[in-house]
Amino acid sequence: MSDVRNKLIKYAVHLPVILAFITAFYFLAVNLRIWSLSLAFLYSYAFVYQGLNLIFELMDRKKLAVITGSGITLVLIVMFRDMVLTENILIAFVAFLLLLIIEHPGISRFSWIVVGAALCVSSLMLYEIPKLAAVSIVMLLLYGLSKLICREAEYYMGVVLLIGIITLIIPAKDEPIEWALVKKVVAAADTGLDKSLDEITYFFDVVFNAGTSFAGYSDNARLRGKMTDSPSVELIMSGKSESKMMYLEGGYYNGVDSGGLNDKEKMSSNYNYWFVEFINGMYQAGVDEKTAACYSSIKSSEILYRYMRTADVIRPNNLLWIDPELKNGLDKKKGKGFRYNVRYMQVDYASPYLREYVDSIKDSEVKYHSYSEISEYVKEVYKVNLKDTIREDEYNQAVDIMSSGEWKDKYLDNSFASDRLKELTAQVTEGAETDFEKAKKIESFLRQYTYDTNIDLRGSDNYVDEFLFVTQKGYCVHYASAMLLMLRSAGIPARYVNGFMHEVNESGSVMSSEAHAWPEAYIKGLGWVIFEPTVVKVSAEDIAWGKVRKSSPDETAQSPQDYGYYQEYMDEPEPIDNIPSPVPEEEENTNNKKIDMDMLYQFGMYFLIMIGAVILLICLIKLGIYIHYLRLSPEDKVKLNIRNICKRIDQQIEKKNAEKRAQEKKKKRKHKGYSVEEAGIKGAQVITFANPKEIESIFDYLTFIHDADKKKELKSIFDTYYRMRFRGDIPEKDYIERIRKYKITL
Repeated sequence: MSDVRNKLIKYAVHLPVILAFITAFYFLAVNLRIWSLSLAFLYSYAFVYQGLNLIFELMDRKKLAVITGSGITLVLIVMFRDMVLTENILIAFVAFLLLLIIEHPGISRFSWIVVGAALCVSSLMLYEIPKLAAVSIVMLLLYGLSKLICREAEYYMGVVLLIGIITLIIPAKDEPIEWALVKKVVAAADTGLDKSLDEITYFFDVVFNAGTSFAGYSDNARLRGKMTDSPSVELIMSGKSESKMMYLEGGYYNGVDSGGLNDKEKMSSNYNYWFVEFINGMYQAGVDEKTAACYSSIKSSEILYRYMRTADVIRPNNLLWIDPELKNGLDKKKGKGFRYNVRYMQVDYASPYLREYVDSIKDSEVKYHSYSEISEYVKEVYKVNLKDTIREDEYNQAVDIMSSGEWKDKYLDNSFASDRLKELTAQVTEGAETDFEKAKKIESFLRQYTYDTNIDLRGSDNYVDEFLFVTQKGYCVHYASAMLLMLRSAGIPARYVNGFMHEVNESGSVMSSEAHAWPEAYIKGLGWVIFEPTVVKVSAEDIAWGKVRKSSPDETAQSPQDYGYYQEYMDEPEPIDNIPSPVPEEEENTNNKKIDMDMLYQFGMYFLIMIGAVILLICLIKLGIYIHYLRLSPEDKVKLNIRNICKRIDQQIEKKNAEKRAQEKKKKRKHKGYSVEEAGIKGAQVITFANPKEIESIFDYLTFIHDADKKKELKSIFDTYYRMRFRGDIPEKDYIERIRKYKITL
């Protein structure tokens, strides 16, 4: 009992170190942008593993902790089947394994100071480290230092914990200390570390073919939980741009269900058919070179894959031409080093000249002219040859397809749209004359919804309805899905697009944090047009080029907003009858408290399930051991029980030896500088027991037992065992049960 009590006390005083390690480990993992973690969940799972470790330590079965922990990890992952929880479970298990390694008796004296120093250096590489993480690292350093000086450092944890608490309470300055030289060194190391992490993660992605390496662009558009950023370079795109922002398309999706988007459309040779609609409309409207230059421009770029791996061809919107071998997409995933060339058209959809053009053809259908006529027009307006974009046979095929109108059917499927979504669409688009105006009204309406990456609508029967009418919060997937169905409900062909919303920069780096989703609507005379319903992203009006046609060099240029064409769509939209009004602040606080209670309840349920799973697993292990024991022959049962008795005696011998060594070491420290005789304790040498490995016969164990009755009983057990072993006596059931329950204390 005293042994159990000592282990519990040691574990209790060691608990602050475990807390500090997990806290520091959590902040380091989050700042390395590897996983989206929850500190509460991480604590929960970590303590399950530590509790498991304690149970096996009390049972003197510590070697089983890793095996059982691995089993529990798999059980929890299969049971929850949630990506966020899986990440927390795996990180907690890794922390558990690291703690086992750090606490190994052979290295524990030095390992903690190494861990503390490593975490300290790692924290210097972060731009910002929370106070809680800093205090945790300081506590680990102090504990490592005390462990280095004194083996029994656990008993000084009270001092370390007190220092940590005082540090947390003391207010810190708003501005951190400037460490100029250290920051330069750290910045260089940080750059190298980022590159190394990217290379390692990318390598494992290639080996295991696990899809993209980072939280960014995805090959599918199924509904996911909460979203986190992971700013790693996925692409390099060279070339100049008229706009500050560019949309890079990856995958088109036509179908919607409760699980997200489906019916992915593979890139095909008709990728530039939109241009046939666009250029014929402009030719019909009589748009000249100067006017066209105010809202359209043809560009060329080279695209290089960096740390991404996908079977999708990432390309700019309004694609005109791509390397011929890619015109039908990719058959397999491509990764780092894959490069190709593209030519595309940039269009300023906020230009008043573009609006004038759209208005000029709203009352008539676009007529398709001959290839020769359009070739001359393209050369006059854009100074390029049409044959470099689309051949005559391809052009004629595009005209036939576009004229039939049958291709629009799959882009008008709104079977997932509810009746109230259709009613809402009718109210939002009321008064709009053209498809373009309807789309702008829908876009403007959705931009009043709150952006929140923590929203998880998986499991909902209709996540679009829940976003529109219940939560009124979400991120790009929810905004784009809602606008997709609203556009189709308004009779406008639309599709959902996965890709990047890229902020143009000198390096051409496209970051994984720029991954985005948006809807595209097919507008007469324009082709596929991007709309941006996600409120935190810039709209077309925010990134207008500001180009104005000048009839003379002295004419004063005006910005597009001066024309007022878009002002009606940029104003706050009128309230809709069947949409709940914004939640008052008091009610929102109440709702937040309710959400907090729901999260607390969910956390409690997860914790109870985990504890139950651990208990169940331990019971199953015990049951398996007992069933195995029952299936043994009587002779094997006796041998197993005798081995267990000897093992228990060996453990007690080792424990007594350790206690005597510690006692002698304590006496030497107390009388340092004097011999044992001078200190008046002559003859007080260590009374050590024999090494269990040197015992030749089980009867040698009797020499360690001083109680006559216990020695007599154990001798009787050994005698019966020897008669069974060497004379062939059959053991009786009473004897087997007696030695199974036999307990001995030295």
